[in-house]
Amino acid sequence: AERPVPPAPRRKGQDQRSWSGGRAEMAKVASRDSEAMAHARKRKAAASPKAEPRDKRSRTSGGKPAGRPAGKPAGKSAGRPGFKPAAGKPTGKPTGKPAGDKKFVGKKRAAPAKDNKADAEFKAKKQAKEEAKLSREDLASRLNKIKDSILHRAKQGEGLEEIKSEADELFEGLKNNVATYALRPDLSRAVQVAFHYGTPAQRDVLLDALVGNIIGLSKNRYASKVVVAFLRHGTDKQRLKILNEFRGRVSRVSAHNCAARVLDYAFSQCNVEQGKANGKPAKGKRAKTAAVATVSVPDLLRRLRVEFLGAKAAIKGQEHPKPDPKTIYKELVAEDPAEARAALKYLATLVIRQAEKGLLRLGFAHTNARLLIELCELNLLPVSWTRAKKDSTGSTSDETQELKRPTEDEALQQLIPAVAEACLAMVSTLDGCAAVSRCIAHASAKDRKKYVRVLSGHIPNLVFHEYAYVILVAVFRCVDDTVLLRKNIVSELATSEVLSQVVAATLSDEEERLSESRAILLSMFAPSAPRYLLQRDALLSTPAPGTSKKDDETRGSELSKLVADPAAQACEGQVVAMCRHRRACDIIYEVIRATWSAALVGEILAECETNATDFLEDNYAHRTVKRLLAAEASNEATAELDNANTFASRLLAVLEPSLASLVNVNRACFVLVELCQHQSTADRAKKLLAPHGKTVKALDTPGAKVLAKVLA
Repeated sequence: AERPVPPAPRRKGQDQRSWSGGRAEMAKVASRDSEAMAHARKRKAAASPKAEPRDKRSRTSGGKPAGRPAGKPAGKSAGRPGFKPAAGKPTGKPTGKPAGDKKFVGKKRAAPAKDNKADAEFKAKKQAKEEAKLSREDLASRLNKIKDSILHRAKQGEGLEEIKSEADELFEGLKNNVATYALRPDLSRAVQVAFHYGTPAQRDVLLDALVGNIIGLSKNRYASKVVVAFLRHGTDKQRLKILNEFRGRVSRVSAHNCAARVLDYAFSQCNVEQGKANGKPAKGKRAKTAAVATVSVPDLLRRLRVEFLGAKAAIKGQEHPKPDPKTIYKELVAEDPAEARAALKYLATLVIRQAEKGLLRLGFAHTNARLLIELCELNLLPVSWTRAKKDSTGSTSDETQELKRPTEDEALQQLIPAVAEACLAMVSTLDGCAAVSRCIAHASAKDRKKYVRVLSGHIPNLVFHEYAYVILVAVFRCVDDTVLLRKNIVSELATSEVLSQVVAATLSDEEERLSESRAILLSMFAPSAPRYLLQRDALLSTPAPGTSKKDDETRGSELSKLVADPAAQACEGQVVAMCRHRRACDIIYEVIRATWSAALVGEILAECETNATDFLEDNYAHRTVKRLLAAEASNEATAELDNANTFASRLLAVLEPSLASLVNVNRACFVLVELCQHQSTADRAKKLLAPHGKTVKALDTPGAKVLAKVLA
């Protein structure tokens, strides 16, 4: 027999069962104690007068009654932990009940009576739910297969007639519960396909099932896409049904994440006039959608946009023949400044709420932000005003109200930091870029640093963006911290790759929209030159009064030093082509004026030496050379040079052999006039042109007339 492992000795104060001996020995002791305690409980229960004789036999007693043997009284030692029953006596079956629970000792709890009818009803309901779930899954699977087949066949180029049977089948499966299916993630796409490829009658049925609940559906993640699909593929009449439900509620749902997407599509795609204002001509599917738009849809959208100014403005907008937010606001200011102030605060609160929820990435939110800035820049609200007030007796008296701070300034100061965080998301539309540019123009020096740091790392993408270039122009015209600009913006802009792309895009007539990137480069050389900017861009990038300390001349000299040398390297080899180009000639003029690079000047002189007549006859080339001569004459740095080393002296030396032919060229005569007026070449040029005086006087061209006066 296997020798048992003796238990480890107990430590002082240790319980009898807490020694660290073998697990097998501890299990034996625990089993023995539990059997003894169970046996004692049964003996005690048998001696109680309430106990009843047991009918069942114990499984361990060999068919004999379990419990205490008859005639032996229950002693005190029965419940003792170390008590052992006599040998051969049945120990009984443990009941698992605590000692104090005498009611169920030795008994089985009676099972509750079964209600067969209720049980059958429960099972029937459960089975019905499972069958309904399976039927819904089968329906969704079948409809999705039809939807996928329709989309595949449409992608293959099949017309509506070929897929009409499947579109009808899809419509029949959806028409009875369209609103519920629009909310389901697995069937909302099927509803969109059924509306897109359905007949006009089927579209009316699908739309009528949703009318009355458009606002609720627009707030759902999946159903909002259904509403957008109805707006995209519907007719004007169907669009009006949808948009009419937003009347009076547009400002409340505009801050909802899903409903805002519906409004964004309505304002940007269903409104032809808004698309033109943002500079985006309709293309592809948008062109088909925009072609059917009538005056009624844009008119309704204008009235909805007025609601962003509050209830009072919305009421006036419904009565106005051609409602416009600016017009309504001006009328409110004229009638009641308090109402106008409330309207401005309402719009500011709405825009700030949209910014907090991350909705400034949407186009209609960009328009609201720009509208708020433009209304604040009007500065129409008075600091104090007088209004009539009735007292309790009914008499009228004048009350004067004063503002501690102008409402426009308060609204702008709330908007500027909110736009700074979302400025990268707002470059997708012209209104968004305009709002960012005007915020930079009104921002303090501290807030402008935030804008610069947010834009850092994205400069190459912004340079060639359709609208975002105006933001960089505003940065260069407004920010005074040149060191900050050099580290965060100029370091990414003044690279050979980016500047070469700017020159190439400017020279490319096919990509005229990208040629506006030249405005960024020109704004660094000449921030105060409005001739280099579109009128719109000049207004958007002009700093607000009192926000910048540097004058434009100082700003231009500091910025041009940062970019002049890299720009000169990017222009090498393309000087002649740039001088002849209507957009690039301004770049080469500013680069040469800032650097007087020998390589760039040498290319012009070489072209004048070989092809002077043709080069100076060009409209833009002769103007560039004339501007360079005038700039050299007024430049203090070049005035200190020896007369033989100036650009004018070298140009005159190159043109001297061909003066006889140049006096017959109209535009070349203007270049000769500049040479006659330059301090380093005036005497020599007049001396060389004197033999050709009669020829010049005989010509009737404008250039010859001016040259004749100079030579006289």
